[in-house]
Amino acid sequence: MTRRVALYGASVFVVALVVGVFASMAGAANPSGRPSGWHYNLELIAVPNPKTNVDGLGSNGHRIFIDLSGSTKILLSEGDFQVIDFNGTDGQASFALPANPCIDAAGNVVDCPVNVPEFQCYSVWIAELGKPCDPTLANATACAIMKTCGDQTCVQGVCSISGLACASSSDCTGVCSTENVLLVRNAGKPNWRDVTKQLTTVCVDTDGNGSCNVRVPIFDTALADAFWTIDNAGLRHAQLRFYPEQGDVCGLKPSNK
Repeated sequence: MTRRVALYGASVFVVALVVGVFASMAGAANPSGRPSGWHYNLELIAVPNPKTNVDGLGSNGHRIFIDLSGSTKILLSEGDFQVIDFNGTDGQASFALPANPCIDAAGNVVDCPVNVPEFQCYSVWIAELGKPCDPTLANATACAIMKTCGDQTCVQGVCSISGLACASSSDCTGVCSTENVLLVRNAGKPNWRDVTKQLTTVCVDTDGNGSCNVRVPIFDTALADAFWTIDNAGLRHAQLRFYPEQGDVCGLKPSNK
């Protein structure tokens, strides 16, 4: 299977100083542990009440509203980075992102390795922002849990990932990755982590030994669809950043940037 930002003179000085500081920061090594340079931002903003009057808010920004307490599904489709449906407070939002194939050491596209996947197009980084929250989920270690899931397809009488017999895709159960992203906002600077494999692949335990043994990219033909789920119990804000891999071989960076 193929996996696929008084006095005129003083004001000028202050502005010049600020610009100089930001320019220096941009050229310095990134202290946050994440890459630097062009990237696509996606804001996940949690609100306590559903948004019912969404006129004028626009649907093509860089943010998705999710429930502050409850579960939100974000449907994923293949394409340029774009928020398609920003209002997840009705239970469901949607987001487009490019495929991110796995590669080997020579740069060839391969089935995604289970343990050490390498990616061709971009890396995904996440950090919690806003006010601190008290962990209540996942044995009191997280305020929110994010995971990648999908629906299997039925191929020649067999479910595409589990291998169980099927007559149609409706006979195949959905699958969620065993690799969760645990989110908690503590006091202090944001904690950035690389979550590429957790958010662009589904790693499934098909043999029941407690760990995943099959890794499938989100837009693999083995999945009829793919989506993120966010179970939230108090996290107010998280930010995702998508950075092109070295050389930007997939042409993700806009030509005018």
